[in-house]
Amino acid sequence: MLGIAGGDVERRLALVRGWTVKPDFVSLNLEEPGADALARLLIDDLGVGVEAGVFCVSDAAALAASSFRDSLVRVLIEVDDVDPARAVEHCWEIESALDSLGVVAPRLHHGEGVATWAVLSAALVRGRDVRIGLEDTLVMADGSPARDNAELVAAVGALAPSA
Repeated sequence: MLGIAGGDVERRLALVRGWTVKPDFVSLNLEEPGADALARLLIDDLGVGVEAGVFCVSDAAALAASSFRDSLVRVLIEVDDVDPARAVEHCWEIESALDSLGVVAPRLHHGEGVATWAVLSAALVRGRDVRIGLEDTLVMADGSPARDNAELVAAVGALAPSA
């Protein structure tokens, strides 16, 4: 939506008000201008859930200070670090910040590129939900190209601890 509105908060709000078909929830990145106003419109006026996209510790702080922190579907922890070890470390820094700030919404993890695999593996070990898809990564854990989303999903399923 940011692309269509060109960073114009009022235009984005107007476009969302004009929706004729509403999703169950939207992913709203805390770094976007007007996130609080958009969340209030979605939750209060349109009855649409909000998943808060958090990329860094300062986003976690912004979420904690927001008016919608206690009305979330979940928090999407989105790290874009290239180095797999750093990406995992970054996830836990964000998790720790959310915990210390009292944000209790369920959490979902994902990464980008080959670091995705380290992030998802670590998240699954801690019992977190994860997301995978060609939007996040085009490669398998070994760096080879993924054929499709089904191959990515099957690979994550193989990582999941046995119940």
